[in-house]
Amino acid sequence: LAGYWNDPFGLSSKLCIGPDVLLLLGITFEDALPLPFGFVGGLKIGDVTANVAFEVSDVPSHELLSAEVQNFHITDVVQLAEDLIQKKIPSARIIPDFMIFKDIKLYICPTGVTMGDVVYQRGCQFYADMLIFGQEAEVNVQIDGKTITASSNLDNLKLGPLHVTGTNGPKATSNAEIGPETQAGSFNGKITLYDLEIDLDLQIEFKPDPSFHFHFKLDFTHFEFIVDANMIGKMDNIHDLSGVKFQLVAVMQQDILDCVTQSVNAQFKQATQTEKSDIDVQKAKVDAAKTVVDESIKAQQAKVDQAYGEWKAKSDAVNKQFNATTDAYNAQVKVLQGQLDAATAKYRADLGEAQHKLNAANADRASRMQAAQAQLAKAQKDWADKLAAAQKQLDGATRDMYAKFGDAQCVLP
Repeated sequence: LAGYWNDPFGLSSKLCIGPDVLLLLGITFEDALPLPFGFVGGLKIGDVTANVAFEVSDVPSHELLSAEVQNFHITDVVQLAEDLIQKKIPSARIIPDFMIFKDIKLYICPTGVTMGDVVYQRGCQFYADMLIFGQEAEVNVQIDGKTITASSNLDNLKLGPLHVTGTNGPKATSNAEIGPETQAGSFNGKITLYDLEIDLDLQIEFKPDPSFHFHFKLDFTHFEFIVDANMIGKMDNIHDLSGVKFQLVAVMQQDILDCVTQSVNAQFKQATQTEKSDIDVQKAKVDAAKTVVDESIKAQQAKVDQAYGEWKAKSDAVNKQFNATTDAYNAQVKVLQGQLDAATAKYRADLGEAQHKLNAANADRASRMQAAQAQLAKAQKDWADKLAAAQKQLDGATRDMYAKFGDAQCVLP
């Protein structure tokens, strides 16, 4: 059958089958009923298209229902219901589009069916990937001859301050298996309520050996509690869990001391960096002064070299005036030497002043380091006093607890 079969059997004007359809039709001679009846192909409901395989038989075990559809809204279901009953649902207009099936699959075949050249194996399965109130959820259920297997994922559920996610990802997961030999289930996820976080891993088994196991981690401010519980002994009655006994292993951890240590170390590091910065500034000033002196010496040395050259030229050119030239040269050398001595004295004075400033900076740094060390010692003493007081309160609370609940502890197994 090619093309669309619009409004099949007059069910709805928005319902059509096609475009390519395999139609199966048989007649029972005893009752003259059109059985078996079935089809394989597309099924269009409004703007939504589904792939459907369907067969009805006088033998219930030979029946088949297989359907797959994407992007199917809850409002499409309401619209189809109105078309089928030929009446308007009064409250349908105010129903929000709170559920969207992104992908949904349904397969029911009790014993296996062949339609045309297609063989449908025995089995039962339901799969749905959907958005409920904007939250993504995934469900998968399979049924074979003996066992029902189900799994579900809930992606990043947010309800006000309540937030449910996975422990190692955005999805919380659950699994279940029910059969004559195995009956078990599990849940793994993280539950957040305001600043309280709980990582929960729950394992339940009824067959072959009944057992319970749960593991959770609770984070609250700077405290972390980890609890691991395993059932011990046997379960006498699965309908009454009041007598179940558990072996608990609990670990508590707090990071307050680490926070204090990090804070003190950060303050000490900041003080050290400040002192180092001051030393670098003073060293830069000394280097700048030394550069100025070096340039001055080079300039004066250039003048000396120039004067000597002039003297040498005159000495070679006018040998007869050697003595006079020598006297003039010596006089000029004295003048230049005086200038050189003055420049050298100024350099030494500047160098002494820079050394004095450097010594003052070192003394100031030592003073600040002593002050920082005193602050560190005071902070350590204050925290030690606080910890001692807290330990004293804890010891008192522990004695009170043992005094009030010591008998109850003896009763517990």
